[in-house]
Amino acid sequence: MLRQQIRNYYGDPLGTGVVGDQSYYVREASSVAAAGTHWLDRLAHKHRWHHSVSKMKAIVLDVDDTTLATWNYEVFSNWAYNPTTNGQFVTDQKFPAVPGMVDMVNRAAKEGYT
Repeated sequence: MLRQQIRNYYGDPLGTGVVGDQSYYVREASSVAAAGTHWLDRLAHKHRWHHSVSKMKAIVLDVDDTTLATWNYEVFSNWAYNPTTNGQFVTDQKFPAVPGMVDMVNRAAKEGYT
């Protein structure tokens, strides 16, 4: 029952490992990315008027299911973490970007964030 609820959350009721474009997960992740972009925009506008801002700027992002979607691995591994197969997913770059995060990171880079 719980696994089916999680599949539905990711918009993948059949457990194929592909996140559904209109899923609750995509909507939530896109909202978080939009909020991050809005924060960057507000900060950029504010700092244009203040000259005392540090020249070193950085953002810190979580990886799993925040910047990279790991749903495909959960399905592949049948919900059982294995460092070898997980490492292969990382090495082979099998985790797709979470919707909205690439745009947010590019926006941050444009503003000089690392």
